[in-house]
Amino acid sequence: MLEGSAMARKGRMKSSLPPLSANIIPIMSQRLQNRIATSRLALPRTLLYAMAAWAGRLVDNPHLWPSLILFCVATYLVIELNNRNALMRQYSRMMSCSYIAMMTMCGWLLADVRVMTFQVCVIAAFTLIFMSYQRRDDMGHCFWAYLFIGLAAFLWPPVLMLVPVFWIGESSYLMSFSLRAFLASIIGVVTPFWIALPVVFYTGEYEMATDFLRAFVPGEAFLSMADTPSALLALPSDLKPCTLLSVLLVVLMMLIGIVHFFRQSYRDKIHVRMLYQFFTLSAVVLLAALCAILFLPFDDTPAASYILSAIIFCASPFVAHYVTFTSSRLSGVTTITLILAIIALTAIQYIPSIAPYISG
Repeated sequence: MLEGSAMARKGRMKSSLPPLSANIIPIMSQRLQNRIATSRLALPRTLLYAMAAWAGRLVDNPHLWPSLILFCVATYLVIELNNRNALMRQYSRMMSCSYIAMMTMCGWLLADVRVMTFQVCVIAAFTLIFMSYQRRDDMGHCFWAYLFIGLAAFLWPPVLMLVPVFWIGESSYLMSFSLRAFLASIIGVVTPFWIALPVVFYTGEYEMATDFLRAFVPGEAFLSMADTPSALLALPSDLKPCTLLSVLLVVLMMLIGIVHFFRQSYRDKIHVRMLYQFFTLSAVVLLAALCAILFLPFDDTPAASYILSAIIFCASPFVAHYVTFTSSRLSGVTTITLILAIIALTAIQYIPSIAPYISG
């Protein structure tokens, strides 16, 4: 009997232990991309990668220090936005890593202090407007969000197209739109111009006002495109191959991320889904504007840099979501391919012998 009871206890112990496959399968299913996404070293390593790229530029161009400071401010705002809104349902720094990697790949954006200032204003506007989620009486964050859009308009006036986008987003996704919020948004957008207007009259720099208004008027090439149909769908002649490839890669990653998110969004909280839909609406509008600038003769190719900087920010959460929450073999190959493409396009810009001919 003692022997029988011992054998019974041994059998119960065996049955209580999980099978070996139950411990192995989760580990095997976590692919390289998932380990990278959830690693606490991902952000420090990405920052070192970006600083290594910056070091080469700063040695030859000390005047880029203001751009570096603005880049650090933008990175901090992206991290803060992710932390405040829990855009990733598990620990992951992929949103900030994706932003840093894409911005480093588009080195010509980092070299332009005006573009970096514009991007900081746009990121600040998104960060502040998200703080008003389901708070119809939050006039403070609403005012400051639209004020930053007004500040960004000094650098690229058509960014005011984001104002109606924000109104739609507040009404449909943030549930924070009201008459008071509408009035706060108008006051916020107009405030920078109220401050600047006396300066213009005092200094007599009326060209600033005319240049601002001229930014909304199509160029002569656009007005005459009916006479020259071949001008349509023709890329600007000064758009270099490396620049075009970088733009296409950013857009491709954003589209992959958007498709993935909407297929898997049911797993996220309602709050997170609403914010991602806000990002989607903004990304679609910005992408349409980028296509118009690149493929229609607007005579305003530099505007593409401003739009692309905003698109990179909007693409970051979608790229992060894709890398963090997919584990198939196809997604693993796709992620590694995209990482290698980013590294290659970044490295090409720092090869002195060929960079002037292929980078923007």
